[in-house]
Amino acid sequence: MLISCTFGGNKCFSGNVSSYFTREWTMDFGNCYTMNTSGMHVYDSGAAAGLDLIFNLETEESLTTYLTGYGMCVVVHERGTQPFPSADGLSASAGFQTHFSLQASEVSRLSGNYGHCSHSDASDSKYEYSLKTCHAERYEGRQMETCNCTDPFSRTSTPSRNASICETAEEFECNARVKEEFKDIVSQEKPYFDCYNPCR
Repeated sequence: MLISCTFGGNKCFSGNVSSYFTREWTMDFGNCYTMNTSGMHVYDSGAAAGLDLIFNLETEESLTTYLTGYGMCVVVHERGTQPFPSADGLSASAGFQTHFSLQASEVSRLSGNYGHCSHSDASDSKYEYSLKTCHAERYEGRQMETCNCTDPFSRTSTPSRNASICETAEEFECNARVKEEFKDIVSQEKPYFDCYNPCR
């Protein structure tokens, strides 16, 4: 439960707090929430000018079957892009104060004669294009084409097709072969299925 939220010393929200968050479900972490930061702008550096959140994590209600620790996984990502908590998450332990210091950088890539890059409208999902989103979409599509199901741990948040979850041993074996195929392609350090870094 969110106890308080301030940004630059000012209260983050007015009215219904839940309307400022979008909920997604992930196999690794269960319910994940993306905060809508539109209208929030940084004019200074330092902790006092940043985002300050206080949560009651209700650790007494944790499911011990899946428990590996008490705390939160935090992902700071570009607005509109898909978060990948398993790959990009930062850990914040329950009962402690945690600070994250960030520095933004912007990269513009030239396409055409200068190389390959993809524009923001290249994604099939509700998210803006990113290299990781493209990889996830192509991987999930390959699973569906080959195995007629997808690995629940690698599903995108918004699959572009009616993807069923792999359940049988044969389906998981098929999925493992697809995973090895993708590993071989990645190990060659070549773009696959027309996935390139974003132009901007």
